[in-house]
Amino acid sequence: VMGVFSVYTYLAWFASETAHLEGVSITVIYFVFGVCAVASNLLSGWLIDRHPPRGVVALSLTGMVIVFGALWLFSRATLPRPTAVVILTVLVACWAVVGWMFAPAQQKRLLQMAGPVGTIVLSLNSSAIYLGQAAAGILGGALLTRGPRTLTLVAAGCEVAAMVIFAITIAGQQEGAPSASAAPVESAQHWSD
Repeated sequence: VMGVFSVYTYLAWFASETAHLEGVSITVIYFVFGVCAVASNLLSGWLIDRHPPRGVVALSLTGMVIVFGALWLFSRATLPRPTAVVILTVLVACWAVVGWMFAPAQQKRLLQMAGPVGTIVLSLNSSAIYLGQAAAGILGGALLTRGPRTLTLVAAGCEVAAMVIFAITIAGQQEGAPSASAAPVESAQHWSD
């Protein structure tokens, strides 16, 4: 979350600094991002219905490292404005596709791991997302004076850290092995009994 939102929070600034976009042009970048994010959520749902969610999480995290690396390279280049606009639009579209695959897959993964307390785990996950978004805004804001290169490099670093944490959490787990945590989620009514 921190990698994604450290750049997304300042996407207008990044677009202005790297591709010299302003006004309506930035709106188009956000529109492309939004459309691709919605399509990505649908794609993620389709993928996790057919494949293990941890594979989709791994694909998303790997894709985000690659996209932020590409945005870092892009921020280093000196390109004519039309070329920069096209490249930035393509990179933002790729970012939205790989980035927004993550949440549905992670949520399904957490539900499978948590079993009967899955709804509680998802609420804690939501809280962690909001905390990560706030921290990303602070981190991104602190990096603005260092320029777009540093911002995208740190974002890629955050995604690498997420990959390491993800690898640690799946170490020793067997995909598809039956376990008690794979039981259906029960209603939370028993907590009030």
